[in-house]
Formats: sequence, structure tokens, C-alpha cells
Amino acid sequence: MKRAPSGEGGLARPRRTPDTPLRKTFRATFFALLVSAAWSAGFILYTSPERISVVMGEPSPRNIRAPRQATYISDVKTAEARASAVLTSLIYVA
Repeated sequence: MKRAPSGEGGLARPRRTPDTPLRKTFRATFFALLVSAAWSAGFILYTSPERISVVMGEPSPRNIRAPRQATYISDVKTAEARASAVLTSLIYVA
């Protein structure tokens, strides 16, 4: 062990090696691999208890609720409602 150069009785603080570009690259690569491994493990190990097998063309075995509400305006249903309203108005006018 090295002694302190000033003659003090304690031990000298070990010198820190400078960060070289290779060391910085290695550290960044290691961190990226660690984060991606944790992210992948989260996807692999997480099993959703609500998995459903759905066959195309057949109704779902149970109701599936959407996480948020969406509104859709159907042009076909709107045209049908307008035609029905015209017929209804003709009945009451005549």
C-alpha cells in the first residue's frame, strides 16, 4: 500500500483511472443491455390473466370492455334514419 506523500500517517487515496472512450462505450453498452434485458423479462414473464381465444366469424365467449369510450357516426344508419324520418313526416302530413 502506498503512503501519503505528505508524511501523514494515513493511507493515500487510490487514484481513479480516467474514463477512456472505450470504457465509456462499454459502460453505455452494458447499461443498454441491462435495460433491454429487464424490459424483455417484463414482457416475457407478465402473463395476462384475461387472454381469450377468439375465432374470426364467431362471437366472443364473453364481453370485452374497451379501456375508453369511442363514438362512431355511421353514414349508413344516418341515411336509414333520415329515410325513416321522411316517411314518417309524409304519413303525418297526408
